[in-house]
Amino acid sequence: RNLDRWWELAVAHAQAECYVVLVALRSQSRLVCECSEPDIQAVACHWGVKYHSVSARMGEGVAELFHDVLCNIKACTASPMNPAASTGDVQSSKPSAAACVPASRTKQL
Repeated sequence: RNLDRWWELAVAHAQAECYVVLVALRSQSRLVCECSEPDIQAVACHWGVKYHSVSARMGEGVAELFHDVLCNIKACTASPMNPAASTGDVQSSKPSAAACVPASRTKQL
């Protein structure tokens, strides 16, 4: 149930920030995802989602989709089509992966 809650949280934020991404995922047409691990961790941290602890408890397929959703949120929020990202530099407004990952790892241990 906890995993479902985290998933709903991620999807809810995605809907609020970038509905286009959700539509694309729902229609099964995967968006191109080129994100480094730190990028994904930073986005997860920004949304308050414990990326490592969640993906570690998920099946491989579900974890992959979770990764894609977070990656697509990043790609979409960085898009000029999204008025919320008018500066085009989304990373600067998001917490760095370094600020988030150690806390996640500590909890896992």
